[in-house]
Amino acid sequence: MKQLRLLARQIGWEQKMFWRNPAAAVFTFVFPIIFLVIFSAISGDDLVGPDEIRVKFTQYYVPAIVVFGIISACYTALAFTLSIRRTQGILKRKRGTPLTPALYLGGVVGNALVITVVLTVVTLFIGIVAYDFTFPDAASRLPKFALLVLVISFCFTSLGALVSTFVPNEDAAPAMINVVLFPLVFISGTFGPIRPESMLTKVAKLFPVWHAIQATTNLLNPLKSGALDWGYLLVLALWGIGGAALTWRRFRWDPAPTMRAPRTRRRRGVS
Repeated sequence: MKQLRLLARQIGWEQKMFWRNPAAAVFTFVFPIIFLVIFSAISGDDLVGPDEIRVKFTQYYVPAIVVFGIISACYTALAFTLSIRRTQGILKRKRGTPLTPALYLGGVVGNALVITVVLTVVTLFIGIVAYDFTFPDAASRLPKFALLVLVISFCFTSLGALVSTFVPNEDAAPAMINVVLFPLVFISGTFGPIRPESMLTKVAKLFPVWHAIQATTNLLNPLKSGALDWGYLLVLALWGIGGAALTWRRFRWDPAPTMRAPRTRRRRGVS
């Protein structure tokens, strides 16, 4: 019970630090909403999908933006937080405090999950109120949706922590964290369906973003049965387990050395 109280307190501190940093909060929280508003205004009345199950663009796009928001909170923001705190020596100093490493990292991950839940609720609310999005058969699909959000969050939290272990310094963090993510976000159909037979789709299927988009849009499609596709969840879970295992092996608390110690040369004639 004491450990849970400490974890809740640490999550509360992480929340305070997050919202007191407007730049980080805007990028993580507002960025997906901006995409939702812009693309819905451009293509909101279009019909997308196969001929037999074509739906309004926003019916497809709101679930896709939900996934993008989860990735922003659990992958991008988490990777930035761990990378910057490591290079600034904050992680190293935290190990010298009475707070255990597990509770500290639990607070960081818990903060990402809180942001995920809030951003998911806000995105769905805006979609329902402003863009005629329908959450079909909420009584039966909502528990499945909650499970799906949890699995996606686990997957991208593991990958965010893993990517942070490759970042050598603060300046390299933006490029290294986003260099793979943004191409995958586009080719996975986040901002509109991609033809299934295209080469981009074949490449996207190798990575978890595509599976997260497909699982979420299919589950919230009112013209489909609402069954949860366990194949997509399995792929996401395997990516998450693999990312967690590699993070366990690679994670370090100390900042990476930026300079090598100079070699000392022995003077001639001096023993």
